[in-house]
Amino acid sequence: MSDRYRELYLNQMGQNPVSTRSIAIRAKLHQSTLSHFAFKGGKMRYDHLVALLDAAGIDRLRSVLAVEVLQDPDSYDNPAIKMIADILPPLVEYLMSQDMNLADPFRTHETGMISEHIAKYLIQIVEKRQARQNALFEQRYSLGRA
Repeated sequence: MSDRYRELYLNQMGQNPVSTRSIAIRAKLHQSTLSHFAFKGGKMRYDHLVALLDAAGIDRLRSVLAVEVLQDPDSYDNPAIKMIADILPPLVEYLMSQDMNLADPFRTHETGMISEHIAKYLIQIVEKRQARQNALFEQRYSLGRA
């Protein structure tokens, strides 16, 4: 797991170069600890890893989705991952609110139904958007051929 986070860190630093020293200061880590992790690999304590991600400006939720869920550090900048990371916190907050009261034992069946409906709804939105884009592409393509 640490190797994937290391890869993510190096990818992000390649896109947005910041000195190791400044990141080490912000993360309150010794510069040699950071350099060893970045260039030689190895394991890093969880609290150090979190401090490193924060200091480097790497979003924690997006990093977990990319590294731990998809197991692909390159997916960190994928627009779908960005969208999910934006949607997830308010959705979780709402679902955990007292208004939802999903912890009620008589409502356990609802959690599965809610998950299914959310997934279907999001897919429908994306499919409609894709259909509009395809129609525009077809229209542009047909005008170009005329």
